[in-house]
Amino acid sequence: MDDLIEKYRVLILKLLEQPLLPLDDNLAKILPKAGVVYRIIENGQTTQETLYVGRTRKLRSRICRRHLSGKSTLGRKMVSRGDHQDQKAVVEYLVSHCSVQYIPVDEKRERDMFEHFVISVLQPTYND
Repeated sequence: MDDLIEKYRVLILKLLEQPLLPLDDNLAKILPKAGVVYRIIENGQTTQETLYVGRTRKLRSRICRRHLSGKSTLGRKMVSRGDHQDQKAVVEYLVSHCSVQYIPVDEKRERDMFEHFVISVLQPTYND
């Protein structure tokens, strides 16, 4: 158990060291199609103020086809909590105020477990 915790501790530090990629039109060109764990943060915020943590097999699709089209769990939560008026406002907010970081995690089971670990440590605003 201690080995697993240490492994995830190292991974989360690597995640936090990754470059912040703005959620803009150029993002699709650089995102991998690989399986990852990712976090969306508000620009200028600290690691303790992560907005959302997720996992996916295809990051490019998740960000561009879900988050940046207003069809994501994050977007629905931002609207339902009254933080934004509608999905369009969420997308505008994400593009103008947020960035993404990710770390490759190939195996599904490993992605699932690591995502839960990251959520527990960073306590993102919009993950329940």
